[in-house]
Amino acid sequence: MILERSQRPLFITLVMSLLAVSGSGLVSPGQVANKQQPPTLGQQEQFKLIAVGDSTDPECKGDPLSMRLTGRTVPPECVLLGWRLYEAIDGSRAKLTHGKFDSPDIATQRLQFWMKSAKKIIRKENRKDALGNVIGQRVVASLESGNGNQEHFQVGWTYIANCYLISSPSLSTALSLEEWTSTPVAIRR
Repeated sequence: MILERSQRPLFITLVMSLLAVSGSGLVSPGQVANKQQPPTLGQQEQFKLIAVGDSTDPECKGDPLSMRLTGRTVPPECVLLGWRLYEAIDGSRAKLTHGKFDSPDIATQRLQFWMKSAKKIIRKENRKDALGNVIGQRVVASLESGNGNQEHFQVGWTYIANCYLISSPSLSTALSLEEWTSTPVAIRR
C-alpha cells in the first residue's frame, strides 16, 4: 500500500492510537488488549514479607563503619547482617539472614559458625556455577529449639563473599524459601 504524502499523518495517527490502546502493540487478532490474566497456581506468591531489619552479633567489639573507613578488615561478628521474616501461604514462618563479608573464606567461616550448634547435618555440598567451578557451600541442618523438645531447621549457603541462612521450624518451608529467593522475581510473577 502506497500512501500519498497528505495521507501519511492520518495513517501514522491511526497506527499510534492502536499502539496506545494495545499497550505494546503486540496483540494478536481476537486478543483483548491490556487484559490481566490471573496468575496460575505456580505463579502465585508463596511467601509474604512480614518484617525486615539489620543487626550485628553481640560479640562485636567496635564500630564496623569506622573499621571500613580506616581500611581495617571487619571481623565476621561485626559485619552488618540484614534479615527478613517471611510467612508462607500455610502460615509457617522462616527468617532469612544475609551478610556480605570481606572474602569468600570469611563468609565460609560465618556459615560454619552458624551451623556449629546443629544437632545433625542433613546435607553438606559445594555449590557450583555452570562451568563446574566451586562458588560456595550449602548446608542443611537440624537443631533443637530453645525449649529442647522441638526440632528447628537451617539452610545456609555461601555465594562468593556472601552468606545466607534460613531458619524455620519446618524443613519444607526453609527449603521452599531457599528456592523462592533463588528464583528471579521476573520468573516468580
